[in-house]
Amino acid sequence: METEFLKIKDQPYGPDTSSVERNYLKEQVGIIEGNIVTWKEVPKPSIYQIEVFSEKVRELTQDLDSFHMLIDLTEAGRPNPEIIEFLRGMFQSHDKLCRIAIFTQKNVLLNAAAKFILLRAGHTSFSIHKYKEEAMEALKNV
Repeated sequence: METEFLKIKDQPYGPDTSSVERNYLKEQVGIIEGNIVTWKEVPKPSIYQIEVFSEKVRELTQDLDSFHMLIDLTEAGRPNPEIIEFLRGMFQSHDKLCRIAIFTQKNVLLNAAAKFILLRAGHTSFSIHKYKEEAMEALKNV
């Protein structure tokens, strides 16, 4: 029997997403070092996918007093205005979120979009980095 390995598709995910794909999406969000939530954005973000990710963040942090978030935008596409507004509300809804560190590698447009979204959400404790290691270091030095 061959094992099927899923790969994040280069298309927006919606309510018609299979349960297998939904579970795979949820695996893109995790927790490390006790209180750092990891979020690996997909190439084509959608409201449905962000809801799935946000639900997973709530599951992982329900017993924590506070948490930080490490966001990987290395494969993410530029969000449309509807996604930007939804992300703004989503970040505002996570009241235990203290600090955010984002890494994008070389994507200047995503750097600007990320900064815009977080500032509009009222987050001032964030940093944007080229590499994951730099972003992790920023979270550890809080």
